[in-house]
Amino acid sequence: MVFVTIGSSHFGFDRLLLEVDRLAGTGALSNVLAQIGETAHEPRHCRWQRFLTPAQMQEGMRDADFVICHAGCGTLEDGLRLRKKMIVMPRRGRLEEAPDDHQWELARLLVAHNRILLASEVQELASCIQQVHTWSPSFAPPRVGNPVVEYLAEFIQREVATQK
Repeated sequence: MVFVTIGSSHFGFDRLLLEVDRLAGTGALSNVLAQIGETAHEPRHCRWQRFLTPAQMQEGMRDADFVICHAGCGTLEDGLRLRKKMIVMPRRGRLEEAPDDHQWELARLLVAHNRILLASEVQELASCIQQVHTWSPSFAPPRVGNPVVEYLAEFIQREVATQK
């Protein structure tokens, strides 16, 4: 099973969901369960729900062979904790999918440590799906601290400094 989550933000994420639905329609993806949030597109080739309870999210992620998701901190943290292979497409501020590019920054950090596969553009999603089964992510725990939390703290400090 493939679990897709685009989060519960009031921002839609049609770009990711349209491509997942298209790939499911071609057979490149099968047995897809998608949590679609506020996205306008309603998939034709996937099982879906707008919102899932936290328990349903955990169950979907736990049961998945791999996860396709946005780069939300909670989603990434859950996937890494469950040792799930994740294909991540960050929401982008310039496309009005998020207020800024914090998801892009976080995804770049995680891909640099081989924790995720990154689909920065829609056209890269099919390639990531082809390689996910043979890819070996790093599930090694961080040696010191929590790299996601540390990165976010550094990011916030940089943002505050640039606004002064």
